Amino acid sequence: MFDLFKNIKIKVIPSNNKIIKVIYLSMGIFFVVVGTLGLIIPIMPGFIFLIPGAYCLAKSSTRLHNWMKGHKHIGKYFHKYDS
Repeated sequence: MFDLFKNIKIKVIPSNNKIIKVIYLSMGIFFVVVGTLGLIIPIMPGFIFLIPGAYCLAKSSTRLHNWMKGHKHIGKYFHKYDS
């Protein structure tokens, strides 16, 4: 399979606005939950949802983003795209 995204690096800075942080946090949690379900259910792709989830969590909280990167099951799917 072609690795089209091997040179993509994601560099985000968390937002300072509390309302924007809550929006990014809720979207990030949604994408991570759907992505995790996609890894379990073979019909639905999980990787497609984990990347936006990682982006949203990085914009909302550095701590949550680092947790997701270090997670033993889902961290390996996007770790190489994170700078």
